[in-house]
Amino acid sequence: MFLIEIQGFLEVGDLRTRIECNHTETPNLGNCFKMEEFITPFVKMGLNCDETGLFSINYFINPHFKELIGESLGDTVEKRFEKLTNGEIKDSVKMIPLNRRYDKYFKEIQTFPNYKVSVTEQNSL
Repeated sequence: MFLIEIQGFLEVGDLRTRIECNHTETPNLGNCFKMEEFITPFVKMGLNCDETGLFSINYFINPHFKELIGESLGDTVEKRFEKLTNGEIKDSVKMIPLNRRYDKYFKEIQTFPNYKVSVTEQNSL
């Protein structure tokens, strides 16, 4: 939810675009442990569950995210992830590498079947 809130503050429509996929509804996507994905132009998050029923969260932050969303909102994103990685569930949260350019990945993933593309409404303050 905090990523959707962040997106609401952004003026550029492309930065308010998010991609979601519920893998429990599409079990044949190749990874039986992946449950849900949430992807923005600046962050990718996934909820997973292993064969023993333990949940985990993995995430990737675009290295250029502060250039995209600004210093202030970028600092907020960093603090939220820091809370996750140092809080009660710290053993279940892990930053993952992405082995390609994130901007290309974000554009590509929009064309995958079963991935839903939405645009967050802009907050009017």
